[in-house]
Amino acid sequence: MVLKKYICLVKPDNYLGPLTTLVSDAHKQGLEVYASVFSNNFFSSYDYNYDHTAEYLQFIAKDEFVDGLVIDFPSTTSNSIGFLLLCSAAPKSTVLQLN
Repeated sequence: MVLKKYICLVKPDNYLGPLTTLVSDAHKQGLEVYASVFSNNFFSSYDYNYDHTAEYLQFIAKDEFVDGLVIDFPSTTSNSIGFLLLCSAAPKSTVLQLN
């Protein structure tokens, strides 16, 4: 289990920094990575536009994504996964937006 701040850096101005190589390095060693410390009442970056789903997608919708999330808000995570599945099943010409 790894704190999310070690996977996706947040700069002092509260905007996202670069992704670290922690996940890919761990996977190369045969380790699984579970990101933790997600909160529905605190936003860690302006880049997420105050949308928790966008934050969760940052960790599960990347080419090199985490193996799981340790969360206290299962409905938000479920919405994020549902959105990701909807996007992957949609025709490429369809534009999907978060509401």
